[in-house]
Amino acid sequence: MWCCQAMQRLITTSTFPVTQGVFLPAMGLSLGLGASTLRRHRASGLYVPVSGRALAPRDVEITVEHRAIGALLTWPDGVVCLRTAACLLAWPVSDGGETDVLVPNGRRGFGGLVPHQWGVRPTEVIRVGGVRMTDRLTTLADCLGRLPEQEGWGLLAWLWTRDEITAADIESQIDDRYHLYGVVRLRAMLAAVLDGALSLGEVKFHEFLREGTFVGWQADQKVGREGRIVARVDVLIPDLGIVLEFDGAIAHNDATAAKDAHRDRALRNELGLLVEHVTWGDMYERPRHTVLRIRAAIELAGAQIAAGVRPYPFLHIDREKIWARADPR
Repeated sequence: MWCCQAMQRLITTSTFPVTQGVFLPAMGLSLGLGASTLRRHRASGLYVPVSGRALAPRDVEITVEHRAIGALLTWPDGVVCLRTAACLLAWPVSDGGETDVLVPNGRRGFGGLVPHQWGVRPTEVIRVGGVRMTDRLTTLADCLGRLPEQEGWGLLAWLWTRDEITAADIESQIDDRYHLYGVVRLRAMLAAVLDGALSLGEVKFHEFLREGTFVGWQADQKVGREGRIVARVDVLIPDLGIVLEFDGAIAHNDATAAKDAHRDRALRNELGLLVEHVTWGDMYERPRHTVLRIRAAIELAGAQIAAGVRPYPFLHIDREKIWARADPR
């Protein structure tokens, strides 16, 4: 039995190296595997389903790429898209084991294949290894505009804070797909990033600051010292060395508490910054108290700087310029 299994795996992987061992039953005919033999081998677990009609030897560790290959073997006229394309780009999109495929006509999904129908130009399709998929910007627009709202905004924040996308990237996709589903959200996201916000919560936080008549603040700023970035902060008041962080439930929770606390210590101890956190509850349940708390932090920072108490040795970096903030003493 062992020899049979080893021989079958050797033949399959060596015969179909381009597809990483993934094959269709019809391709198995070249190995002398008839329908009854395949059924028997599947029943014994020698071959396992991948996606669509595709199979692979059981020793192959099935990845997103294997599933994408299986999808295109099953539907040769398809283009891998949406979540599956994002996973192939190593973006943090949840993968439920299904494979998203753009197809030119209506058909039912099966074997984990999820068909989609919307326009894509030939120039928006790339080939990565053995996978034909939507290109990076098309995948970006599809995911930001079509994924559930919280997941789409979360992906935006992840890509933006790693400098993997720009406002121009989003704007170009709005121009290209003004008639397609998701463009309304893309417009909202473009307006947000231009204002320095990376979530709906941060958009509301900026509105809260404006309504509270706070001035001199800058959104989405990098701070550090001696050429090293320490953190990227939601809101910075550079003249006073104050950081205002909006703590939404998705980006800030029990799982991130330790990381957030370590970051706050770095901002305070390494850079001499004052850090204040604001939540949804602070803005909507305690708005007056929150405004007074921020004003108190501003007064404290101003008094400390005037008295020469705080060192204030941080490097402030925004998207256009870098400068060293001198010690006010």
